[in-house]
Amino acid sequence: MLYVQDRMNHTLAVLENYYNDTHTLILESGVSTYNFTIPKNQDGSEYLVRGNYVVLADDKGQGWKFTIMATDETHSSLDVECEDLGLELLNKVRNSWASPGSAQP
Repeated sequence: MLYVQDRMNHTLAVLENYYNDTHTLILESGVSTYNFTIPKNQDGSEYLVRGNYVVLADDKGQGWKFTIMATDETHSSLDVECEDLGLELLNKVRNSWASPGSAQP
């Protein structure tokens, strides 16, 4: 089962009828991708747009959250390409703590 969420983490759809799904994990770089195909007319497919999230559990019960990066539409299906949510954290700059050495929330 796949859960589709918006950027505020609200669940928009639950998808069960998907196929050709592949989860690729490259250990050297820590990159994880997930691709799948879904019938274009399935309820909830309208939420499979760039920027929304796909949440799933793998065969071992491990939870994964992916960002939808691209979709490719054919006459009857929708191919969805996702990247691990952790990739959004790369190259982000965070300000230093205002009071080094003190507890921070």
